[in-house]
Amino acid sequence: MATKHISPTANEEPNSPIAEWSTGRPTLVHCETRYAVERTKIVFERGWERAKELIRAAQSRARQTANESPLSLIVGVGIAAFGIGIALRIWRSNRYASDQFFGKWRT
Repeated sequence: MATKHISPTANEEPNSPIAEWSTGRPTLVHCETRYAVERTKIVFERGWERAKELIRAAQSRARQTANESPLSLIVGVGIAAFGIGIALRIWRSNRYASDQFFGKWRT
């Protein structure tokens, strides 16, 4: 049994993928895909620009705070480091607690 070859005909819809085979012009699907890609690029570029603006603003605020009240900045960094240290110690002790307790009875 021979396989049937599909060839574009004049009866096909003008925006179908088969119509592109015969005309060589992009179909509606291709145009929508290109539009989606372009919109994605625009949204990404806007997001990237917004992120850069936020980073610049945060850097500016950090410089201003460091210049106006360096002692409070040092205290804030110290408190944050202490809190992170406590959190890491608790996480580490909880991570290995089950191994210490159940280690003997594991198969």
